[in-house]
Amino acid sequence: MPKSFGVSPITGQIFMGTSKPVESDPHARVWIGDKQDVTDEVIKAVFEWFMFQAKDSGRHSIRYGRLGDLTYTAHIEEAK
Repeated sequence: MPKSFGVSPITGQIFMGTSKPVESDPHARVWIGDKQDVTDEVIKAVFEWFMFQAKDSGRHSIRYGRLGDLTYTAHIEEAK
């Protein structure tokens, strides 16, 4: 089975591992076997992706289904 990502509804941590659909709920999945906390790596990668997408305009938005828009706006301050 391929690896997948999921967010713990209890801790908010992002995990990577093997999961399978829950028979009673087609939108839910359950972990099978080991899973690994990849929260820091995923957040870093998404942040770098947003910075790349916003490199020309300083802003980038994506729509995430029914949850709405997520917008990154670059605010760069000069180092002191």
